[in-house]
Amino acid sequence: MKFKTARAAAFSAKMALVLLLVTALCTPGFASEKLSELRLGTQGANAIVLFPDHETKEFGFEVETPQVIRVDYYDWEYSGTSTIIPAPHPLVKFMRVSQVSSSPDVVRAIIVLNEPTRIKPARVGKSLVLEAARPPRPTGQTSHLYSESTAGITGATADYESKTALDSRISLSFDQEDLMTILNALAVKFNLRVFADAGVTGKFSVHAQDVTLREVLKNLLLQRNFQYTLKGRDLTVISLGTDSSRMARELLFRDLSLKDALQTLSKMMNVNLIIHDSVEDKKVNFYVENLNLDELLDLLIQTNDLVKKPHNDNTFVILARESASDFGNKQFRTFKLVNAAPDEVAN
Repeated sequence: MKFKTARAAAFSAKMALVLLLVTALCTPGFASEKLSELRLGTQGANAIVLFPDHETKEFGFEVETPQVIRVDYYDWEYSGTSTIIPAPHPLVKFMRVSQVSSSPDVVRAIIVLNEPTRIKPARVGKSLVLEAARPPRPTGQTSHLYSESTAGITGATADYESKTALDSRISLSFDQEDLMTILNALAVKFNLRVFADAGVTGKFSVHAQDVTLREVLKNLLLQRNFQYTLKGRDLTVISLGTDSSRMARELLFRDLSLKDALQTLSKMMNVNLIIHDSVEDKKVNFYVENLNLDELLDLLIQTNDLVKKPHNDNTFVILARESASDFGNKQFRTFKLVNAAPDEVAN
């Protein structure tokens, strides 16, 4: 009788454990949060409330650059495709939301700020809040910035505000430092915003004393197979690849002239683009990720009512659509010469 009682007690304990597990799995605390409202809230003058309509459980936070923040939400689901929301908050240029993992469920938010900003995350109630503190600008004749990203930079002129960034002088010293770390330090120093493609990598040493930013970028980028454009406060850096079929993992053009955008893609793809007089220059804004560079060029041409005419294998003429009829498709023929010199045939 005691043996049966022990067996019955063991069976009851197992059943209780199973019921406990079933109950726990069915409770809301174990269910993934389904993200549906892609909006940001405001708290005070310099705080961003992320997705205030949803409950933040566990999260990961990383500052990729002084202007780009990455937040991962664990046990969250997002049924939509990768979505870009322009200007969702006064401090934010745009935000990209995507589901980066389904086992476990992880939703990632990439937040691009309007300008380099120090961000501190804090959980307030059920929401995640990003408290913003903008870095101070240099004042006086000499300014020292003490942070991990700017420890190698000293010196600034008193008339910084009256000069363009490229003509401002600077002293800096880095030994085998990541390229993006150097660029981010320059961005903080000169109040710039840095956008770089995935090929902008490597470790470099830079030592300069009282030189212009133009000279620094020339030695740091132009002589190392990189190209840059500086429009306003937006510094765009690209790597010059020889394979035109490579992908643009992430590229942002903001208020860049159409002709400058075409020139930038020309250097990225290592092809020649001749821009005809019929092309009207205008401001272009676009953000792409994981797009073939040939497709990106075609997209830029189509969305601006242009056409691309081949001149040779590595050169194309870009025209306005209404002027395309003035140029026919050029055909190439190859002749094999037998018992004749090329100059004799040409004459």
